[in-house]
Amino acid sequence: MTIDSYAPCPCGSGKKLKFCKCLDQPQEYEKIDRLIEGGQELAALDRINQMLAKTPNTAWLLAIKCELLLAMQELSTFKETVIRFLKLKPDNPLASVMRSMVACQEDEPPENAARYLLHGMSESRESFPPMTIPAIQVLVRTLAENDKLSLIGFWCDLLNNLVSNPEMLEESPLREPSLNLITKAPSRLIEEGSGVAWKERLSEILALVRTFRYPQAETKLRAILRDFPDQPGPLSHLLRAQYAQLDQAGAWATAKKLASNLQVSADDRAYFLALAYEIEPEQKSLDTPVVVRFAEVDSDERIHQVLESLDFVLPLDGPEAEQMRHFYAAAVKDEVPAKRIYAVYDRHFSPAHKPAQDAPVEDKPAIAQFVASIVTFGKQTDKPARVLLIGRTLPQQQPVLDRVIESLQLGTEITDHLVTSSSPYPMLLRRAKVMVANPTGALSLQQRGHELVEDFLNCKFTVLNNESVLEAVQDERKRVIVRGLLAHLEGEQSFVVPQSSMDEIYRRLDIPRPAAKVNPESTNIQLITIIDLDRIDVTQLSDNQLMAILARAVALGAYRVYHRCAGEILARPSLADGPMRVAALSGMITFEPDIEEKIRYCRELYTAIENAGGQVGRVAIQLMTLLQSSGRFEESQQVILTALKKYPEDPYLMSFMQYIMEQSRGAAGSPAAAGMGGDGLQESSSGLVLPGQAEQPEGKSKLWLPGM
Repeated sequence: MTIDSYAPCPCGSGKKLKFCKCLDQPQEYEKIDRLIEGGQELAALDRINQMLAKTPNTAWLLAIKCELLLAMQELSTFKETVIRFLKLKPDNPLASVMRSMVACQEDEPPENAARYLLHGMSESRESFPPMTIPAIQVLVRTLAENDKLSLIGFWCDLLNNLVSNPEMLEESPLREPSLNLITKAPSRLIEEGSGVAWKERLSEILALVRTFRYPQAETKLRAILRDFPDQPGPLSHLLRAQYAQLDQAGAWATAKKLASNLQVSADDRAYFLALAYEIEPEQKSLDTPVVVRFAEVDSDERIHQVLESLDFVLPLDGPEAEQMRHFYAAAVKDEVPAKRIYAVYDRHFSPAHKPAQDAPVEDKPAIAQFVASIVTFGKQTDKPARVLLIGRTLPQQQPVLDRVIESLQLGTEITDHLVTSSSPYPMLLRRAKVMVANPTGALSLQQRGHELVEDFLNCKFTVLNNESVLEAVQDERKRVIVRGLLAHLEGEQSFVVPQSSMDEIYRRLDIPRPAAKVNPESTNIQLITIIDLDRIDVTQLSDNQLMAILARAVALGAYRVYHRCAGEILARPSLADGPMRVAALSGMITFEPDIEEKIRYCRELYTAIENAGGQVGRVAIQLMTLLQSSGRFEESQQVILTALKKYPEDPYLMSFMQYIMEQSRGAAGSPAAAGMGGDGLQESSSGLVLPGQAEQPEGKSKLWLPGM
């Protein structure tokens, strides 16, 4: 291999080899590069160490060694080498980028890592240092581990722009549906008119931003804001700069200023207020009240008898309940696991429940909603029996909770526990709900939509002085807050409901819902804010626009948008044989609550992949599982046997059968194995959702796209 003298120097300075002059042994660089290209990383590392023993301050050798150590996950040695490299080349762009990775490894505040990374990127010349992409990935992972995902929008967007091949990216947290959509893109910039006095100064700031000099840009922005206080344009650029630097407190303060600035449109004020709620350090503004009672009782057995006499209280057991017993023990600082756990609903239901023949037919099926968890702790040598009650209720369910508390006859209150008396409103909206007439069935999309409308409107918020949304909207001063909460709800994409449900909430509050402006003649769709994605009328999109929005929804974990696009694609004859039909069918399987509809979509997906010459193993296994869940065990076995016979080399099917054989060998001779018949593959889960958990029909673990 001949070295290109105009290639970047491996030392990371950003200079060409010809001009950097630090590479004084080009033949050795050739040998090391050949070893790395040939997959002989250990041999390359040995050669580098031998050379560093003779010339310990050789920058290009230290830089390559750092890259090798990181690739080999030798993190402690990587850190030592980076520190050594930094001492030698403190202003080197690559050294700054690697310093960012060490900061994450050392549990420094994430904003330190962002500052080092921005410095390295700003000092680079024609291209970023080679470790920039891994450094951004490490930073994003660190934000996730530190519960700061609301700040990832800028860095994830930058990462997507830098990577030309999506397969190079690890699984992005942007696909997590429980992360509010409003945080998944850089904050909105407010455009300035042509005649503003600070236009020229703002041009200088934009030049700094293009080279990632955000600290310097922030300094100049603050100078503008001193001369022209509270101007929306400079404030929006300041917010973007604070986001880039992961300045959470500063970004929160700036977002609140924009949300209260009367020069900003009402729709934009709602957006900035929703953003402020999401990035608030402890998100107290999104809290709803939680009833928490932890008290001594005379006997846990008496409590069990009382609860089991109430037909709307359900005892929980199984592996999930076992985990929860340990979880609640930790919550009350007890080393002994809880004794029993009960779920309280607002009405009776059971698998055997059937309405009387002469009972009136209800327009809307009765739905039992989760009200509270009750956890009992047995008497110990140094502790009496105790009961923990945690209730998330709406006003109409309060009588049920009051009845339960009165029945328990709790004693002395205990304050030494870790359970908070408030939680973000999505937790309340996601509580378990069960159809009374069919507890094993799932609520339809229309039922989910109706429940979401009523729940949100009657939800009491801390930021509304514990008033419900319906009550607070009557106060003109609180309508601004309500609009911000509405924008935040639109960003909560884990609630898969019809678009009409969101429209209904706005209508009931007498607030016009902002509409996304889409030009059907344009190939590209320009969104003013990211939550406009939820406001698009997909029926008005061209085929190309529809497929673009579907791809965007998948990338951002925008499940509600994904569902709408999928349904529209399947309804269009022009897209009947297109490649996006596979993605649409996969989405409908995930989001459709009715199991028979899931099975129908799964069969269509099987056929579509088969016709396209793709691998059907994964969808065959999914179809088998769905059939088992509906009790059609013989049919499920026939599906998998047919697929195995037709596609014996399919990697998913091969892996699945290997797993089954290993499980069979491991279970041989056990009592369970002795009782397994031909339907031994049937699914064991009951389908009921534990209180406090999100409903699973649209669960993220089942969402997949062939080839992704």
